[in-house]
Amino acid sequence: MKNIPALSFESIEMFEWPFMMVNPHPWKWVDAQFDHFQLWIVLEGTGQVWVDGVEYPLKPGACFTYSPESELWAQSPGGVFHHFACYFFPVIRGQICTQAAELPFLNVMIEESAFLRDLCFQAVRCAEEGHDAARQQAARYIWILLSMMWKAENTDPLTAIEQQILQQAQNIKREPEKAYPVDALATAVSLSPSQYTRIFNRMLHTSPNQYHIRAKVDKARTLLRETSMEIGRIADLLNYSDAFFFSRQFKQFTQRSPMQYRKYPYSSLGK
Repeated sequence: MKNIPALSFESIEMFEWPFMMVNPHPWKWVDAQFDHFQLWIVLEGTGQVWVDGVEYPLKPGACFTYSPESELWAQSPGGVFHHFACYFFPVIRGQICTQAAELPFLNVMIEESAFLRDLCFQAVRCAEEGHDAARQQAARYIWILLSMMWKAENTDPLTAIEQQILQQAQNIKREPEKAYPVDALATAVSLSPSQYTRIFNRMLHTSPNQYHIRAKVDKARTLLRETSMEIGRIADLLNYSDAFFFSRQFKQFTQRSPMQYRKYPYSSLGK
């Protein structure tokens, strides 16, 4: 595997909140000479985009960052076209910049579609919550997406073990109520726990345990928003033996108690 340097920018500043859009069909879009970077990720559908007169295909997994002052024109001839977008600036040594050595990315393909879609969804959800910690987490998700694009542009395809680890991560997201001891995850892909943790951290920018806790908290957010289920029952469903420990862990990740989150899921009120 190549020794890939880190991105030259340590974080990003969002110009507008990230969003997902399902476009009407047929669909056309023109944007000329904007003053910020645009991140585009195709989640569903096909089409074409022209960047400064050069044509690129649009299909699921195609990722783009358009530079300030680029001239863009895009279209989808028919069917559903679903994409994620965010307008941002790179931050280098604490300063907002309009240039970065790695940007733009044009037509970088990321094949892990389920994980890619989940990151996009999490970025949108965090931004919608409104409070500072959630917005910072949304910016972190955008930076992770950009890092994935940078690595995809500079690395060979995923190894068989990396594909298995990615599938395990998707399983954790889908069923966070189950137990996922690192020893068992590592054994399933014929690695030692330390080897497994190192690869997992490199791929997903967090440890297996933190990833699992985040998945449980994300599932709890959904249940708090969309059901009237009692907090103790949510803790039980997510296999917490202690509702107080669940509430404390939930607050560590969201800056609010489960009760406060249920009352104000999309704002900083009740923080």
